[in-house]
Amino acid sequence: MHPSLRATALAFALCLPTLALAAPTVRSGPNLELARKHHVALRLYDGRVLIVGGARSADRGPGAELFDPRTNRFTAVENSDERFRGYVSATRLRDGRVFIGTPTSRGLEVWLFDPKTDRVSRSNVDLPYRGLHRATRLRDGRVLLSGGYHKLQAYDPRSDSYVDRVGTRKSHHGYATHTATPLRGGEVVLMAGGKFSDKFSTSSMDATQLVQASGTHKPSKLQVKRYDHAAVAVGSRQALIVGGRRSRGWFRSHAPVGTLELFDLDSERFTKVDSLHYPRWGTALVQDGVDVLIAGGANRAAELYTVEVYSIRSKRVLDGERFRLKQKRAFHTATRLSDGRILVVGGEAEGQRLRSSELIRR
Repeated sequence: MHPSLRATALAFALCLPTLALAAPTVRSGPNLELARKHHVALRLYDGRVLIVGGARSADRGPGAELFDPRTNRFTAVENSDERFRGYVSATRLRDGRVFIGTPTSRGLEVWLFDPKTDRVSRSNVDLPYRGLHRATRLRDGRVLLSGGYHKLQAYDPRSDSYVDRVGTRKSHHGYATHTATPLRGGEVVLMAGGKFSDKFSTSSMDATQLVQASGTHKPSKLQVKRYDHAAVAVGSRQALIVGGRRSRGWFRSHAPVGTLELFDLDSERFTKVDSLHYPRWGTALVQDGVDVLIAGGANRAAELYTVEVYSIRSKRVLDGERFRLKQKRAFHTATRLSDGRILVVGGEAEGQRLRSSELIRR
């Protein structure tokens, strides 16, 4: 090899580790039309992201918005004005439509968003009232409704009807702020943690339950009681449980949880795998290749800017790949786009809902 070519090749080789460790880019994205927290973000089959709920009841504007990664813009869903406020549930259906459950004083209204027309339409189904609940798609196409101080139910979009009870009378309905993680393509749903609160006391829970079409049963409990935590499926048979708060009892402070637990469907047990450098609640998780990004959240002092990286292969939180969001935030969403970027939307900081968004490129 010519000496000059050899020198060039050597210089390029020396640069490879630097390129591999290059910091992610974090750029400010467009603003939402309405500030939101505790909203839901779902990537549609066409690559767009539907943002629904999380706005105050007094806000005027669209209850749902669409982010288009080709234009980097949010647009209102035309006929969603004044409909979806506060806590709503949403999940993508097999046919591409989106189930939206919105609590009202009369009960739980079921709406369906159609990405072909970008419009929402009312279902004929009205369910009993469910406050803080989750909607999770099962493998058979139905939608599992958990939490909200009511028994487990399932909505069937094919017949526009619902099953009034899933499991038995002893099946656990799910505490407020529990997580519901689909495994094996929705054949099994793992419900974990959450809280019950009233005017005088708040307690964190370690309760868990596995839900299948054939019924429910209880695996091992969480090793750490927690609520306001986050969960994400890691592969088809494992779920990662991250952060949250742990109550110390009546009138006590609520300590942030740093422990990460990994649930394995084969053993039906939770294992402590590592701890966060910054314990937090209200964080957002997104799987990015062989990593899970743990973005933002809050602790006792304030909301956080920091992003931590959990390696699926090593089952460790990495030290060298942490970076920061541009805006501190909690109770936001993070969604991986089809072009590989990660969209971070809304949330709360210093008591205020946020309109801002960010785009991360790793």
